[in-house]
Amino acid sequence: MDETPQLPPDPEAPAVTEVQEVVNGAAEFPPPFIDPIPPPPPLPSAGAFTRDAILDLLAALGCFVLVVLAYAIVAAVSQFGFASQGRGMLDFLQSAWGIVALLLSIQFPLLYFALRRRRRNREKQRPLLPFFDGPWGSAARKGISAGLGLTVLSMLYTGLLQRLLGSESVPKQLDFLQNILNNRPAVAALVLIIAVLGPICEEIFFRGVVFGSAHASGRTTAGAVISAILFALVHVSPLLIPFYATFALVMCWLYAKTKTLVAPMAAHMTMNSIACLALLLAGGDQV
Repeated sequence: MDETPQLPPDPEAPAVTEVQEVVNGAAEFPPPFIDPIPPPPPLPSAGAFTRDAILDLLAALGCFVLVVLAYAIVAAVSQFGFASQGRGMLDFLQSAWGIVALLLSIQFPLLYFALRRRRRNREKQRPLLPFFDGPWGSAARKGISAGLGLTVLSMLYTGLLQRLLGSESVPKQLDFLQNILNNRPAVAALVLIIAVLGPICEEIFFRGVVFGSAHASGRTTAGAVISAILFALVHVSPLLIPFYATFALVMCWLYAKTKTLVAPMAAHMTMNSIACLALLLAGGDQV
């Protein structure tokens, strides 16, 4: 028989055992280098949310105060130099358009500082609750229903206070509408601010940012309490603080339940619209 000639082994060829290990998957290769995933930032405390909310609210109120001071300075300078112009500036502050300017000077800063805080929370990688996530239709219906119920509660509460403390014990915050009904364009602008713009800005600030940020971080109770207290205090009516706090808590519940600000906005708009409509109807002979 012919024998196949044996070739000398190639020194650069891998050994049979190494080839077999590769085939069998037994060879050990160093794992690829993977960047370690940094741990998530720690969740902020209830005190941090309280501090942020108070600072933002004070900043918004500070803008309002600056506008009022600017008006006062202009009026004082005009009064010092020209009496008629000074009187005209004071009249403007008490007029319909002056009230429009003052209301805008608090609503727009609220919206600005709310959106700025939300951007900072995003930069800090804090959990955020979407503003408009859930279905809008059902949320709007729930909000309108809640607004009607809270309107009835408001009437019962103020009626009880007036019965116990007198008819003048509860200030009517929209009474100024009755004094300026002869200026229809300004009244229309005021109703638009009170019934639409105000609820949007206030809900984004107090519920969307103050409560929403805390709720997303697992501080639901703290966020609701902070939102309720600040919302009640900013309306500057001591006897109505319990109602405003209750209103704010219901708005927080609506936001958490529906996952959209449409519900608390609809409730807020419903209440304010009914109040405006009641005052306009009461002074209808002046329109």
